[in-house]
Amino acid sequence: MKQSLTDDFVSFYQAFSVDSIANLGHLYVESVTFVDPVHKVNGLEPLKQYFHHLCGGEGTSHFAITDVIAANKELVLEDAEAQASAFFRWQMTYNHPSLSSGKPLILVGGSMIRFSNRITYQEDFYDLGQMVYQHIPVLGWAVKKVKARLAGCEAIAPSPNNTATILSEPN
Repeated sequence: MKQSLTDDFVSFYQAFSVDSIANLGHLYVESVTFVDPVHKVNGLEPLKQYFHHLCGGEGTSHFAITDVIAANKELVLEDAEAQASAFFRWQMTYNHPSLSSGKPLILVGGSMIRFSNRITYQEDFYDLGQMVYQHIPVLGWAVKKVKARLAGCEAIAPSPNNTATILSEPN
């Protein structure tokens, strides 16, 4: 029995590695558009280069797909053929020597895809601050302070383990 494209997507990302990038053409069309909080990539070859850059660094990453929501009906977008869509919730465990002393970190995110027989569009959603900025000492403190202010806390102070401590809450 042939796997569906959503099954292929899950299999690909759960085994994501520098070696698996060569098989992107099985999932994505040549003219794919890929968007994430860092930037936008147009085309299969630039997407391969972007993924090589992600895999080729000093860190590691592993994806676990936790939920899949697939639309059974096809959407007809302006000036395009009918396409189906799916959303994947994932958890990425990653590490990098310059973030949190290389300790494993966890990032929860999601990917929305549009496809007919292969993926034409993918948009990834995740908190870039949680992924990177919070784990850089000075930036991490600033990001946590901003988040605390947005949550209604008047002030926070850094603790020795680089976590925020609430000093006072608004009345």
